[in-house]
Amino acid sequence: ARVNRVAKMLSDEGPRLAHFLTADERGAKVPSYLALLGAELEGERTAALLELKGLANGLDHIEQIVAAQQDTARVSGLTEDVPPSELLEYACRMSAASLARHGVGVTREYMTAPLVRVPRQKALQALINLVRNAKEALDESNRTDKRLILGVQLAADGKVRLSVTDNGVGIAGENLTRVFQFGFTTKENGHGFGLHSSALAAREMGGSLEVHSAGTGQGATFVLTLPPVPTS
Repeated sequence: ARVNRVAKMLSDEGPRLAHFLTADERGAKVPSYLALLGAELEGERTAALLELKGLANGLDHIEQIVAAQQDTARVSGLTEDVPPSELLEYACRMSAASLARHGVGVTREYMTAPLVRVPRQKALQALINLVRNAKEALDESNRTDKRLILGVQLAADGKVRLSVTDNGVGIAGENLTRVFQFGFTTKENGHGFGLHSSALAAREMGGSLEVHSAGTGQGATFVLTLPPVPTS
């Protein structure tokens, strides 16, 4: 209503607008009023954006709870022969809505590789943790070209390498040996359990989990190495 009154006042002055804004007592107050109004609107916009961010974080939390419940429902300890790309695709699918909402582009680089023999639930939980960790690193970076690369490679020793690469905030050199420690985290709201549990799961499956990063701001690559199905 106040804006409408100011607009009508300016419209009524017509050709006398310049004189009204400089010589009239009422008109002289218009520029300062518009400045105050602009600041007020900017404050409301900021509050709305913070509220939207809070809602998005809430949706992410719900998504994580649902994912955990679905994984828990699987039969624990059941070993299966699984295509490695299938494991990565499932892990990515569990975070697909969140990745899309945060503007993360996903690329696949799958080489031909043998099946891996693993407890499906354990392997999936490890990879789900890696994908979520990458998404959080991308969120913190505030980049506009957020990228997540899922990869499958066959190592020289015959083991299968499943990689999750992001172009997010990266990892400082002094932290590369600490990221898998229980309770270690660089995130404000992190708990330090995800990567630790993934590293434990990798060892329990006869594999390993390693990380590579050129440093802060240079992104990171996590590689889960798993044994292939034995050949007869």
